Amino acid sequence: MYSLLPALVSGLFIAFGFYVLAAKGLSRVTASFFLFCTTTFFWHSSWAVLYTVSDAAIADSIIRFGYLMIVFLPTTMYHFSAEICSQRSEQPWIYCSYGLAAVLAAFVPFGNLFVDGHYTYFWGYYPKAGALHVVHVLQTAVLALRVFVIAYQRYKTAPLAQRNKWRIFLAAALLYMPAAVDYLCNYGVEFYPPGVVFIAINLCLMSYVVIRHDLLSPFAAAATIAHELRTPLATIRMQASHAAAQLPHLMHELQQSQTQQARLGASNANEAGMASHRALETMCEKIVQQVDRTNKVIDLILASARMEHIDTSEFKPQSMMVCVQEAVDGYPLLPSERKKLHVTVKQDFSFLGSQALMIFVLSNMIKNSLYAMKAAEKGELYIQVEHEAQTGLLTVTDTASGIPKAVIKRIFDTYYSTKQSAGAGVGLAFCQRVIKACGGQIRCDSVEGEYTTFTVSIPTTALSLPSPDRPESLSTT
Repeated sequence: MYSLLPALVSGLFIAFGFYVLAAKGLSRVTASFFLFCTTTFFWHSSWAVLYTVSDAAIADSIIRFGYLMIVFLPTTMYHFSAEICSQRSEQPWIYCSYGLAAVLAAFVPFGNLFVDGHYTYFWGYYPKAGALHVVHVLQTAVLALRVFVIAYQRYKTAPLAQRNKWRIFLAAALLYMPAAVDYLCNYGVEFYPPGVVFIAINLCLMSYVVIRHDLLSPFAAAATIAHELRTPLATIRMQASHAAAQLPHLMHELQQSQTQQARLGASNANEAGMASHRALETMCEKIVQQVDRTNKVIDLILASARMEHIDTSEFKPQSMMVCVQEAVDGYPLLPSERKKLHVTVKQDFSFLGSQALMIFVLSNMIKNSLYAMKAAEKGELYIQVEHEAQTGLLTVTDTASGIPKAVIKRIFDTYYSTKQSAGAGVGLAFCQRVIKACGGQIRCDSVEGEYTTFTVSIPTTALSLPSPDRPESLSTT
């Protein structure tokens, strides 16, 4: 009877772990979640079997077998929380925690330092703590506190529209902690361990937030945004195509009205009309081109949201100078903003990647710089392309307000945004993934009150490109 509840909970945990892997695919987040489910499964399944045996020697074997995985449980919870909250800075501590757990696990099969036999309680056998068991308890307490801190930080920095799911995750993390009361039984306090109840509630909350709010998809917001953009983009494209189709009729009517004018005036009017016609045609072509390019980026964002990595199978050699020119030409700059944008190509280079994605990266950095300049009411924007040895360098610098030191270390975190009422916090995180997919790195250097520089360093390809003898400036008009 006493083994039924832990057996049920352990089965639900391992089943849900496999479900997440199958439904969400393998990623850093889902892998860490599966480890967490697996160690929880070993905890309660081992104890479920332990409560049914009557032989002391078999009980000792089950206890030691179960603890080989249980010692890793606090670390897997910490690991999963750090991944889901995009706290990559926690990785060194995660490795240290796994290392400590591995050391403790080495003492489990032999001797009495970690497990010193067992107690016989009214519901069955239960492990007796050895001298080193207190280290495991202290590790659990420290990691539980750290999980709460990073979960709370994630909740506080989340956009308002996403706070509900992080509130539920925080509640789930808090409910997991009281399960540690079971440790009292390891030290001779006799009561049926109630931790399984808290674990069961934790699983219910976690299941709800994973299925209902898609918690394990860090770029789910990007996918939602991408889907929402489809309709307005389709409308813009349709209107541009319609305008292009009407141009011949408009031109014909214009020519008919011009024949009523004097011959000289009509000639000049025809030339002006033809110029307007060509300008309108070019405008429509650019609108269609921009919509098609944006749809391509949307496809790539949706794909990456599903499979957690950028598909590099269609990467081709690209010119960074062309990407910069396309990004600048396609960005809706105001006349005042164009005067403050300065683009210099010291030497072009080619890289293996996607032109559409690189234009997206550049457009995102331009947008962020212009936002900072507008907020600071000052600053200039400089974009520079250069080639050093086998590495291409792209720098985007604005001389606006800079970024505080406390903020700069988090700007690449998913969903973190310094824009209080705008921005979902997925732009720079996705940009970083794009650059890494191209084999490069992106870093940010800033001095508060002075400047911010994003530097992209990326391996070059063997594709030969013309090397200008002198620095070349691209037109921004």
